Amino acid sequence: MIIICSIIWVAVSIQMLCCTWINVKTITKLNPKINKDLNSWPMVSVCIPARNEERNIEQCLKSILLQDYPQFEVLVLNDQSIDRTRHIVQSYQHTHQQVKLLDGKPLPPEWKGKPWACEQLSQAAQGEYLWFVDADTWYEKSALSNSMIEMDQTQADLLTVINKQITKTWAEILVVPVMIFSIIGFFPITDSGFLKKKTKGWGGANGQFLLFKRSSYHAIKGHQAVKNEIVEDIQIGQKMIQNGFKTITRNASQWAYCRMYNSFGEVWDGFSKNMFPAFNFSLWRAAGALGLFFLITILPYGLVFFMHGWIEVVIIGLIGVEEVVRWTQAVLYQLPKSSVVLHPLGCLIYFLIGLNSIRWYKWLKKGFWKGREITSSRPENHKKIC
Repeated sequence: MIIICSIIWVAVSIQMLCCTWINVKTITKLNPKINKDLNSWPMVSVCIPARNEERNIEQCLKSILLQDYPQFEVLVLNDQSIDRTRHIVQSYQHTHQQVKLLDGKPLPPEWKGKPWACEQLSQAAQGEYLWFVDADTWYEKSALSNSMIEMDQTQADLLTVINKQITKTWAEILVVPVMIFSIIGFFPITDSGFLKKKTKGWGGANGQFLLFKRSSYHAIKGHQAVKNEIVEDIQIGQKMIQNGFKTITRNASQWAYCRMYNSFGEVWDGFSKNMFPAFNFSLWRAAGALGLFFLITILPYGLVFFMHGWIEVVIIGLIGVEEVVRWTQAVLYQLPKSSVVLHPLGCLIYFLIGLNSIRWYKWLKKGFWKGREITSSRPENHKKIC
């Protein structure tokens, strides 16, 4: 068993180093090389789904309205919020002609909440490009201009970015960077997506920021193609890649910001909502991934004090590689340095969240997020609880 674990640890160490090297080279910052006259550029529809977002929506709207791109509209869909979200957006609609408030229609039984909100936004949008942003994100004023220049230069169909994740509470500091580590620490990301086009394997995009060429978006049937998906951003990224559309990923930590969660409870529930669905509700796939995650990121930190000889060298090497990867990500994406030092603790919490996600959907048959009950079953059993 020790020999098998050692082989896995050596293989994973090599994989993490290779993926980190590839991603450092390919996930570059946006750096427009030309200064075109943007006044003749196409209209962009900024699409913001908002459900119970009174805490975030104003900061998001302010940053969007300050964009220096000359032609854009701002569509906000109030997804049956029970807080002040609608009132806040309505006040901006009265003072800014670019802003349009949409009242979301009731959730159809065959849809999940966010895909349905995005679908309604896409139907109302007038632009040649659709920029989907989450309500808990905000941007520097050149974000849209630089993104459109990048789209033009690369002839991309979809631009997605890695935002700077704002973390303030200890739960956020410990767990949010582990989410980034678990993806870009193990998967090479290229300008054709997480994997080459036409693959059936891992692919995806960051739903906090999705800038589509409208024609490409509709060619895959937009969010209708992922209408029953909880982790819809991964799935829509896969649809783009599998249909031959060019997807590019960039590092936007210098001008795009997001604070996903504000407390331990939100961190726990938010990641629990997504983790098991990310494995297509496959118990074997999720259990295998979590078991490997435990073997790689948690177990070595306990064993290092008890092993000796060559096995100790292997374990120390693995720990060293993980710390190098985490420090590299912290520098590139402006993640908290304290999270790197407490890496095994963050991984342990992340592992427990994964187990809870399985418990939610496999045994309880449901999860909860923003006042909605979320099920893994087909939609006729889906119901709203507020």
